[in-house]
Amino acid sequence: MNLKISTLGITFLGCIFILMITTSVWYYSSKHVNTHHEQTPQHAPQAMRFNRLSSSDLDKLQQLFKQGDEEYDGGNVKNAITYYRQALSRYPLIVEALIRLGKAYAKQDKHELAISEYKAALSINPTDVEGYLLLSRSLRAQKKLSDALFIVRHALTLRPTLFSAHIELAKIFADQHDYDQALSAIEKAHQINPNNVYAHLMKGHILNWKGDIEGAIAMYKKATQLDPTLSNAHYNLGHTLKVYGKFNEAIESLNKAAALNPHHVDTHVALSHVYWALGDFDQAWQEYEWRWKQHKKDPRNKTIPEWQGEDIKGKTILLYSEQGFGDTLQFIRFAQYMKQQGATVWCKVQKQLVTLLSLCPYIDHIINDNSNIRALDYQVALMDMPGKLKLTPQTVPAPDQYLYADKQLSNVWRDKLSSDKNFKIGVCWHVDERHEIYKLPIQRRAFPVQALLPLAQDKHISLYSLQLVDNAIRAEIPSEMNVHIFDHDFDKTRGSFMDSAAVITNLDLIITADTAIAHLAAGLGKKVWMLLPYSPDCRWYLQTESSPWYPSMSIFRQSEAGNWKPVTDKITTSLNNVPKLKAMRNQQS
Repeated sequence: MNLKISTLGITFLGCIFILMITTSVWYYSSKHVNTHHEQTPQHAPQAMRFNRLSSSDLDKLQQLFKQGDEEYDGGNVKNAITYYRQALSRYPLIVEALIRLGKAYAKQDKHELAISEYKAALSINPTDVEGYLLLSRSLRAQKKLSDALFIVRHALTLRPTLFSAHIELAKIFADQHDYDQALSAIEKAHQINPNNVYAHLMKGHILNWKGDIEGAIAMYKKATQLDPTLSNAHYNLGHTLKVYGKFNEAIESLNKAAALNPHHVDTHVALSHVYWALGDFDQAWQEYEWRWKQHKKDPRNKTIPEWQGEDIKGKTILLYSEQGFGDTLQFIRFAQYMKQQGATVWCKVQKQLVTLLSLCPYIDHIINDNSNIRALDYQVALMDMPGKLKLTPQTVPAPDQYLYADKQLSNVWRDKLSSDKNFKIGVCWHVDERHEIYKLPIQRRAFPVQALLPLAQDKHISLYSLQLVDNAIRAEIPSEMNVHIFDHDFDKTRGSFMDSAAVITNLDLIITADTAIAHLAAGLGKKVWMLLPYSPDCRWYLQTESSPWYPSMSIFRQSEAGNWKPVTDKITTSLNNVPKLKAMRNQQS
């Protein structure tokens, strides 16, 4: 239901909203007045105007605002709040003080408090359009998108041509993944101010999410032309060029962004990804060091010396994970390398991986937190090892196998699968949406299970799902498609990835998206065919059909964004050349 406010009155929803604000401010005003003046208001609050203040009061208020604003602009938000609250203690119904206090709370991500202040301000001045926009932003930050949408639409009834309101509307629609509506809103903003750089940036974002990456690049380029000094414009252009595979152009734009804003962390991390994709490990890991600044608090244990490449023989070192399961499974190979250099190796990994990785003979101690750490000589993040060892793609340690399944469990699964005489393929097509939601469409790794239908229809092939299948994923599988799904106990009772590893050792081939299963299977030394989107993760480099990290892996890449059919057609053709499957077909023909 759209809110429409006429010159004669307010709709029912509008009345409810105004009542909501008025009610909240009664509590707010009572709280402030009782606390600071020990009075109870008997009437609806009236705005205290500057022109009602004495000259000395006005000077004092402006001084408090000035002190608070200076603290706010200097990043000392807590001190700013102190000054704004002092202003409110003296003058409880000054709208400007309420708005300032709300913005300060929002800066601290205390949006519930910010919302309270904005509502109080709006109950005093219900025509303050900027106040509605601030309220909308805090509601959006709390993921209360429907409420935020209602508020910004109300603001637009008060001032239909307000540029910033259309920008805010576009952001809300984008957060709701309604990109057509978002694009419509941003087009209206363009009509109001056709040369606004931020409107071009926002339109670039929306086009990116719609999958129109070339349109997005055009918008970002226009933004850099409108304001060549805006680092964020160069960053977004560089990031999008990186995603699109235009790496040399991406480096140029990202370097411009870094020159304009040397401390922008995401710019340096994006550069690290570009250099990694190009195989320039030296530059990649220099830039990758910036990732630590993405954390509000540095997660590293500063009491243990950082390993910088010293002779490790006879020393004890802790290698620790910091990111996803796949990253740990890929980089745990460096624990084996350190053991070969004569170190005593401790590894701190995710709790879910402790049981699986405890089977690795090169790890002396494995933990999942810092509570059991003893005297150590050094520590190093697993993901830092290529930089510390000054590796290149050609010198990455790539053993045929460095992960291990539980032998007894592998035998159990061998017996369970022994009645199936077909060519057994493990498949993993789904990627957890939590890991995909922030990726652009051309980066999304999951592929439709229907793409595997030709394999399922081959009487010589059996497909086994290597992912946890809930009702939603089960519903994706066509009724005519036979995929063996393991029971709900799979990978639970015996530990995460334990059944997966044991089953994989008994399969002939793994066909998977870019997930932890790909790293697990390839680390176990099994033959892996991995499907990659048009814009893959930087670790898989450019246009190659193999990986220097995994000798047993073959890569099948999208040549057209979003189109998996040529990829699965190539897989079907490649299966015709697999000796074991060919033999089965010839034997039964």
